[in-house]
This record gives sequence, structure tokens and C-alpha cells, in this order.
Amino acid sequence: MFKIMGIFLVSLLLLTGCGGGGGEGSGSTTETTKTAYFIDSAVKGLTYITESKTGNNTTGDGGSFEYSSNDKTITFKVGNITLGTMNVSNVNSDKRIFVQDLVGVDRTDTTNSTVLGVAKLLQTLDSDSTTDEIEILAEDLNKFDDSSGSIEDIDVAQILSDKGFPSITNDDVKRHMKNSLKYYEITEDNESPELQTSSISNGTIDVLIDSDIVLTFSDDLRKNLINNSNIQLKDSDNNSIPFSIEHYFNILTINPTDNLSHSKEYILTVKVDLQDYGKNPLTNESNNVDTVISFTTKTADTTAPVLNSTTQTYTTTVGTSLTLQTVTANDTVYGDITVVQSGDTPDFDTAGTYNVIYTATDNEGNSASITHTYDVIAKVIVLKTGQTISYVDYDDGHYQKGEDRSYTRGSEIVIDQTTSLQWQDDADAKNITKTWEEAKTYCEDKSLGGFTD
Repeated sequence: MFKIMGIFLVSLLLLTGCGGGGGEGSGSTTETTKTAYFIDSAVKGLTYITESKTGNNTTGDGGSFEYSSNDKTITFKVGNITLGTMNVSNVNSDKRIFVQDLVGVDRTDTTNSTVLGVAKLLQTLDSDSTTDEIEILAEDLNKFDDSSGSIEDIDVAQILSDKGFPSITNDDVKRHMKNSLKYYEITEDNESPELQTSSISNGTIDVLIDSDIVLTFSDDLRKNLINNSNIQLKDSDNNSIPFSIEHYFNILTINPTDNLSHSKEYILTVKVDLQDYGKNPLTNESNNVDTVISFTTKTADTTAPVLNSTTQTYTTTVGTSLTLQTVTANDTVYGDITVVQSGDTPDFDTAGTYNVIYTATDNEGNSASITHTYDVIAKVIVLKTGQTISYVDYDDGHYQKGEDRSYTRGSEIVIDQTTSLQWQDDADAKNITKTWEEAKTYCEDKSLGGFTD
């Protein structure tokens, strides 16, 4: 038995020394696929490159990306702009790469200029502002294919403007990052948010039917939880009222889709399920109880706005322009009302009558309008008679009023430069005899001296 055991041990040692009989060889490492996550908040659609992944790879849901255990570095890019490169060995044990990790600063640093540049670029490219995740569309990513260089070497705000993207302030960029640090428990936040103010208080009456409701909280709220389940608007008959929500960090604006009804009670409910980025639930004076705001709309308004002008008629001659009056309107309920101008646009170089209409309509459909009429009259030209000597008192020779006569003669026509009248002046003119109606038709059809009119 001992002899057999000895032979087995020698054989085992020989196999071990030979690397297991045809394995990877001494010192080799088995390659495995690993998963990590890129975080400003989770960033989906961001390009990344490793030694094993050299194609067009983008981060997935939750900012996830795969790399090989044999990879040495990971590079993240937007188009041809390099955001940064880090060693795989530096990936944190929590399997997350924050923007700060990529730049090489402490995760709590939200003021570093490179960190701000990367975060501003990513946050601006977010295609869905209703979620906490950053989702970059391929079509937006491709807009930066013609841009190159390192993030430190470019003016992020300028390049975003050049590509047609809206601007995000540095303060908002920092605020977004700080919220992410709370959510991923890099920084601590144990204080529950509460409603601080509401544009419509509980018990308010005579609320305008087109009112929005603006809610301000003590801390920023998670976007993913802001929806029509956690915020509800119903009337006193328990009918749900459709609305949209505008969200800016700690401010929510509730916009009813249509005007509310007159003289009706409504109930706005804000659920305790709302959370801040520290995952603390909403609280109030009654602790973990939904916040309820009840209000009643005003009775119907039947009074039209009042315009600051009345119906007027203005008269001028061709060539003399008038300044159109600025018309404003005020409503007893809604205050200043926009005045819409319609009708004609006066052409003070062309004789005619022009009606300019001014209309003001309040939010309940009550309307008032006035009309300003502009009569543009053709200028009457009186020519001098040519008399230069006065034979009796106050005759033409005495006054010598009127416009000077001025004529030009062409090969076939004579033009009065004062009145623009034209006369045919060719051999045919001596022998033409027409009735009035025939003469009008003859002149309308005549082409002479380069004129057809």
C-alpha cells in the first residue's frame, strides 16, 4: 500500500511540474469578463474602449460596461473627444467609475474644472430629462465625430453651443453631481425632505381656472419617483385631472392639461413615496402621511378686457406715413392681456382704405376688439397755369401757385414728369379718332416708347 501511495505522489508532482498536462502553462491567467458602471448619475450610451473591445462599444442600462480581466486600460469618449483613460487595476471594489475616478480626484470633488467639463458634457447630452439616468442617443454622440482632443483642451460650453445644445450652468452641474453622490452613498444625507411652500395653499378659494401649482421642497427630489402615481390631482367627484409636471431640482410645477372648471373643489395629493437623493421619504408635520392641498376655483368671469383705445379713423395722403398706435389691454381678473393685431397692413405709398384690428381675449374667452381705419388719399397735384403777369388782383399771375410743369419727350411719347401722365406723340396720333370707350381700350392695349401701362 505504501509503495502504491509513493508512486501516486511522484506522479502528482510530475503533473504539477508540467502545468497540469497541457494547460495554459506556468504563470498564465484565465481571462474572465467583468462588469462595471460609469456614473455621473448612471450614464447609458457613452463610448468606451479597452484592449479587448476596440469597436463601437457603448455603456448600457445603469451605465454598465464589460471588460476583460486581461485589459490594462479603459478609455471613455464622446465622439472623438476623449473624456479620460484609467487603469483597470484602479476600478473601485464597488465596480463603479465616477467622473471623479476617471479624472483622478476624490469622489466628493465637484469643483475640479475637468470634472465639471466632463459632467457638463454628459448632462447636456441627456436625452430624457424626466429620469435620473443620463441617456445619450447615438445620433447626438455622432455629432461630435468631427471634434477631437482631450476634454481638458476644449471649451465644453462653446462646443455644445456650436452643436446646438442648450447651456447648463456650472451650479446646476455641481448640484446634479452632489445628488448622485448622495444616492450612491458617497456622501451622507439622513434628513427627510418636506414641502416648504405651495403657490396654492390648503383651503384657498377663488383660484383662477388656468392656475399652475408650484411646490417648493426643502431638498432636491429624485426624478424617477416624480409621476402621476405619487402626485395626484382630483376634483371633488374623485375624477382624475390630467396634468404635466415640470421638475427643477426641489421645485415641482403642476400644469393641468386643460383649464379647471369654475366653482369646483380640487384636491392635490403629494405621496410620502417621493424621496430625496439620500433615499429619505417625504415628511410633514404629521410625519409619514401624504400631503394634501384642497382648493376651490373662482366663479365664471364674463367681463371682457378693456383696450386703451377706441375705434378711430386716420387720414393721410400718399407718401406721408403715420405711426400705428400701440394698443394695450387690461382685464379685471387676469391683469394685462396680450393684444393681437390683425386685418390690413397700411401701405402709405398706395392710395386706399386700410383697417387694422386689435383684439384682446382673456383666459376665459372673453374678448374685445377695436378697429383703426387708415384712409390714404391720392395726392392732388395742381399745376401752374404758366401765367407770370398779374392783370387783375388775385389772378394766377398774382399767386403763381401750383407745381412747375416739366415734360420729357421721347421718340414716340411725351411724359409729364409732375403728374406722370403720358401722351402719344407719333405720326399716328394726328389722325386717331376714338370714342371714350374705344380710347380706353386703345390705351390699355397700347405699347409705345417702352411702356405698356
